[in-house]
Amino acid sequence: MNLKEKILLEHTKTNREEIVNWIGSNQTRFDELVKLFLGNDKLITQRSGWPLSFAGIAHPEFIPKHLGKLVTNLKQKDLHDAVKEIPSGFYKKFPFQRNTKVM
Repeated sequence: MNLKEKILLEHTKTNREEIVNWIGSNQTRFDELVKLFLGNDKLITQRSGWPLSFAGIAHPEFIPKHLGKLVTNLKQKDLHDAVKEIPSGFYKKFPFQRNTKVM
């Protein structure tokens, strides 16, 4: 799947579910989604947040690797509110330890 094209195709529940199912239990695919989420294209960032949230909830073990980048991303100016909610939602949902290694 070309993840970027799939994200741009449409912003629907069906599309979100297809992306989350494609990611499945594959850390590399989750990493690819995080990379798009943290990219410079605002539309891709906004649209990738929804599947990122669901994929992260399905596989919380994928999240710690990206916590540092997700938190640092919050410092960007003019960040869409929905984009801000993803990392804070992960923190609320999962009890990450203070000593969780972030990259």
